[in-house]
Amino acid sequence: MSDSELSLDSDNVSLSDSIQSNGSVAGEDSKKCEVIDMSRWRDQTLTKQVVWKGKGWSTPMNGNEVSIHYVAKREDGSVFDSSRQRNQVFTFTVGRRQVIK
Repeated sequence: MSDSELSLDSDNVSLSDSIQSNGSVAGEDSKKCEVIDMSRWRDQTLTKQVVWKGKGWSTPMNGNEVSIHYVAKREDGSVFDSSRQRNQVFTFTVGRRQVIK
């Protein structure tokens, strides 16, 4: 891995629209988890939820290449896209508007 790449383990990042009151992530086999970061974008219509933070990782900078697994859900918890189901990580370059347009 080069200095300009940052690889996040598949359990480090989860994208979700739904957090249940018991701390579990809707649709994730009801396993308990602590939400480390929950941020909202686009007029409160998109939520990013970091469930597990990897050991020793740092925040990626513009120009870094990042590989993640994600699960995208509607507010009701139904999955509409998942890199996990395809068993294929999503790789993008930070700061290049390659994720959500």
